[in-house]
Amino acid sequence: MGVLYSLLVVDERMIDYLRERGVMPPAGTSLPPTPARVRRAMEDVPGWKVDIRSGNEWWQATVAAVRADGGIDYALLNAAGYRGDEAEPASLYFEKGDGLMNLVVAERIAAVCGPLALLGDHSGEPVVVTAGADVPALYTDWLARIDAESRRFTEPQ
Repeated sequence: MGVLYSLLVVDERMIDYLRERGVMPPAGTSLPPTPARVRRAMEDVPGWKVDIRSGNEWWQATVAAVRADGGIDYALLNAAGYRGDEAEPASLYFEKGDGLMNLVVAERIAAVCGPLALLGDHSGEPVVVTAGADVPALYTDWLARIDAESRRFTEPQ
């Protein structure tokens, strides 16, 4: 079973949650992500192959990027609550893929929607993603916070 990563708007409720978790909230809030905004964010990214598929009640984007070593990183992004209209807001989540690649895709979406929070279902530790973020550093910091949180619950007190 994999981890699901929800991509969440930064609104007043999220800002309160970020503060409770000790995460500095970004300046400003975000537009609700829509499949149309996601599509726009992923257009013409050099080195990416983007495959978007949808039906009346589902929407999914697969993003693949070839690394310098020839390997492939990918992200699989779904829109829950999709009803056939890409302009309508939907709840976005990464179902599979590389954690770092998920953050790279989230950064692209943040460039269109504004700051977003990514939250895995395995941890309460959010990460704030903004346009132009240093994604590798953000990912390293996020993993360290998740590791510290898990040790807090598994180590004897």
